[in-house]
Amino acid sequence: MRAWRYWFVAIVGPYIAAAFQQGLAPRFTFVGIVPDFLLVFVAVFALFSSRPAATANGFFAGLLEGALAGVNLTHYVLSRTLAGFFGGAASAFNFQPNMGVAALMAAALTAISQVLLFFLAPPSGIGRFLGDTIGAAMYNGVLAIPVYALLRRILVTP
Repeated sequence: MRAWRYWFVAIVGPYIAAAFQQGLAPRFTFVGIVPDFLLVFVAVFALFSSRPAATANGFFAGLLEGALAGVNLTHYVLSRTLAGFFGGAASAFNFQPNMGVAALMAAALTAISQVLLFFLAPPSGIGRFLGDTIGAAMYNGVLAIPVYALLRRILVTP
């Protein structure tokens, strides 16, 4: 992996994911479930990075997501930072990165970060929130497959 490619993806990737979140996410809504492109990027990028880099990436993704939503940033920053931290911890388990692992990672990190968000900023409809969280986790898992293929192509040099 070339260092300049890695840092380029680490810096530009969250901004592209934020642009997709703002512009494409409402159009990709399926049965009321909206994908979270920033969480997908954090999950897949964590497969290619160390724990500190994944945590920092999660922090910036949370900062961008909170700014897009126009709400108190603390909830998003903390939940996405911890998601990046847990994603970066996957390297300790020596997972062999592949599309299946990327999909499971995105689904798990979506569930973890949304449950953290649930406790930090409780919503009014708990049942609907949990149902949307499960749906978003599955949706993000599916979206992680092409993102993984793209990042692998960019970051892993033959």
